[in-house]
Amino acid sequence: MTSGASFLMAALSYGGPTEADIGGAPVLDLYCPALCPSNRLIGVVGGHPLLRDRRAIMTSPWFLIDREGGWARTWLRFYALGRPADLTNERPQ
Repeated sequence: MTSGASFLMAALSYGGPTEADIGGAPVLDLYCPALCPSNRLIGVVGGHPLLRDRRAIMTSPWFLIDREGGWARTWLRFYALGRPADLTNERPQ
């Protein structure tokens, strides 16, 4: 099996992050997917070890995401997911 296939099999059998993984993870708020050229998330970060809070960022490519569970795993780290961005272009009345 190639290393890419091995990685995919491991990712598919992954049970999800521990509470410690998510407890120490930066929060990505007002997030949305970006496909340019790989699966990434765009959002406003908080609690990141290298980036200042309330900064708009694009993550490294993600390979696991659980919107109901509120987390995403990118190549570099876990993110706790905050609110999804409203992409409807509707303005509040």
